[in-house]
Order: sequence, then C-alpha cells, then structure tokens
Amino acid sequence: MTTPSTASSPHVALDVTCDEHVQSPPRWQALAALGTLARVRRIRVKASALSTPAGIAVLALLLGCVSASVAAPRAEARSPAAASTTKSVHRPGWIAPQLARHTPQVLAQISERVASERAAGRTPVVVFDLDHTLYDGRPRTLVILAEFAATLPPAQARHAAAIRNISLRGVAYLLKDTLAAVGVTDPQVVSAAEAYWKPRFFNDAYVDLDVPLPGAAAYVQDLWRRGALVIYLSGRNAEAMLTGTTASLQKWGFPLGVRGAQLILKPTFAESDETFKQASLDHITSLGSIVASFENEPGNLAAMATRWPAATAVFLDTDFNPGGAVHTPPASARWVADYAGYTAVATVASTAATAAPSPK
Repeated sequence: MTTPSTASSPHVALDVTCDEHVQSPPRWQALAALGTLARVRRIRVKASALSTPAGIAVLALLLGCVSASVAAPRAEARSPAAASTTKSVHRPGWIAPQLARHTPQVLAQISERVASERAAGRTPVVVFDLDHTLYDGRPRTLVILAEFAATLPPAQARHAAAIRNISLRGVAYLLKDTLAAVGVTDPQVVSAAEAYWKPRFFNDAYVDLDVPLPGAAAYVQDLWRRGALVIYLSGRNAEAMLTGTTASLQKWGFPLGVRGAQLILKPTFAESDETFKQASLDHITSLGSIVASFENEPGNLAAMATRWPAATAVFLDTDFNPGGAVHTPPASARWVADYAGYTAVATVASTAATAAPSPK
C-alpha cells in the first residue's frame, strides 16, 4: 500500500512490505517518508498479519503517529526571543524545544578538537548515551502499546481506541503520563499496560524499532573516522538488550565491533542508571583524553561535567526522566536537538597541510 507524496508536500508516503526472510511469523516493515522532513522512520511491527485485529490496530497507530508528526512537527517552535521570555519550566524538547539554547555549531567544534587531539598524539574520547541521545525509542513504545490495545476485551473498547490514537508526539517518558494524556487513567488498565510494556520495552526483540535521531549515525561515523574513540555508555541492561542493541547499532551504520568503538551496558536491570554511569567514569577516563559527552539526562550530564571539566558537555533537548533528582543540565552544557545541523569540517591536519608552503 503506497500513498504518493512529493518532496515539496507534507503528505505521508507509507510502504508496507513483508520481510519473509527475517523470521517466522513474518515481521511487517513500514517505511514512512515524512514529506519535507529530512527524517525517515523505519518501524518493524510485530504482528502475524495485517488482517488480524492486532495487525489492523498497529497499522492504524502507525498512520496516526506519522500524520500527527507531519501535521505539527514543531507547534511550539516560537522565535528564540519568545522562547526565552515565556518558558520558565524545562520541559522535554520533543514537546517544547528551547530553540534559543540550541547551538548546533558545537558539533563541528567537537569534531575539530577530535582531530587536534589525534594530531597531537593523544586518544580523543567521545561518550554517547543511546536512548533519547542517539536514538528515538518512541516507536518502540507505540508498537508495544498497539499490541497491548489489541489484547483488551470488548468491555475495554474505549480504552483500546484511546491507546490506538496515541501519536508519536504523544509518547511521554513515563508510560502512565502517555496513557493519561489520552484519558486512560483506570488503575487496572494502566497497571496491565505497564506489565505488558516493561518486559518488551527492555528486550532485544523490540530494540530494532528504534530509529536514530537525524544525522546521528553520520556524525558518530565522522568522529570515529577522525580518530575518536567512541564510547556508547547506556543504561540498557546487557542481560536482555546486548544482542538487540549491537544489531541496531550495526544496522544503522554506527561504528561498532572495530577499533575505536566500545559499547558499555549495565550488567543487570536492577542496577540504577545513575549508579552504573557514575561507576563507569573512572574506567572511561583511563582510555584517553575526554573531548565530549552527550546525554539527555541532566543528572548524568552533570556528573560527567564534574568529572571531565575540560570536556564539552552536550545536552540533547529531547526527553528526560521527570522523576530524576536533576531536571536542568549543568550551566556549562551546550544544547542541541539532534545532529542534522552538523557540517563536516576539515581536520586540523588537512588545514595545516593546505596552508603550509610548498617544499623547495
């Protein structure tokens, strides 16, 4: 099924194909080209067939979330002046981006410093979180919720319909907030949804639903090619997410499994993300000269900024845990929405070679 669209139109083109070779039962792959938006979302939906109630529910959800994201991609995107004077509370950037704080030029500055450190004979280290920093995990939640809605009995038809109407922009950090926004507050339904969602969200089988933030893979690749040691430091647990995380990074073209790239996950789900990441900082410090750290969680970024004061702390203005102890990134942090604004710069070595006089 294809709906035509052009590059100048905001309409959605949706291709649905069946990947017979992936596994049995087949997994449906929906490719949504978001018109004039630079981003392409790839979502693999776990459903036995689109003729089943679950399959229909998932497809309806996909159509709903894609059109919603196109219809109002930046409804809150006011001028920088307005943003700075009317916003007093830090809200997730996917809902209310603080445009006045965004400095995408920092991406090129970090790239230049990586090249300088490498030219000086040092190992430049750049640390990236995964969820909400390199990846958008909201499609993961959308698909799981669509599957859950299909399991609800007829007596819960109203709740099922409300859940199917959740859009990509309607996915909050906490599942209960996502459900409350569409009027699903019945404690039993919320509890059942969380019980269904949790073991699937933190699981290899659903990680491949994530999509990179715009420009993320290309930016990390460029840093790696310039000589950076890329560290993926994530609170995902190795017990249930190592295989899926590795496959996803490789699928989207992030450097991994080669010299200059390391993936560090917490050993178990039970360990808190904050404790795990704090304990990892000394190990990472021993690897080289820390150039930059990228995080969406203000508390984690604050710990990194304290541990590595000479490095650039970059805050991803996407989403963060509202239940965390810290809601505001450190004052020294540079803010970005994604990596789409990055323009590769010449390495220090190349610039120097160009400027040097020709040998006599």
